[in-house]
Amino acid sequence: MDGMVKPASRSRQAEADRRRNLLEAAERVFLRKGYAAATMDDVARAAGMSKRTLHQRLESKTALSEAMIAASLAPLRIDAGLVEHEPDIARALGGMLLTCARHFLAAQQCELFRVIIAEV
Repeated sequence: MDGMVKPASRSRQAEADRRRNLLEAAERVFLRKGYAAATMDDVARAAGMSKRTLHQRLESKTALSEAMIAASLAPLRIDAGLVEHEPDIARALGGMLLTCARHFLAAQQCELFRVIIAEV
């Protein structure tokens, strides 16, 4: 069994890939059309799935946008053990801030924030 992926593990990975593809498709649609103009049909088409399948995964456009935003912020999760690896607290905090700045100032994130602000 060495080197072989268990079926349950493969299934979880496939599901994670499908979710990531769905959220990426939603982001493309929202960036292109804006949140208000985008429809679940648009997202389903962009993701290569039926609207019914999309609604089975995320029940509403609001839930879809919340999942998309959560996924876009996931890289910012701070490792609580960072201080153990970097005992200089100023250096550790500086590294965290630099990571946040790079993330938030990336072109894709700026576009996403533009869409969010336009909807507010």
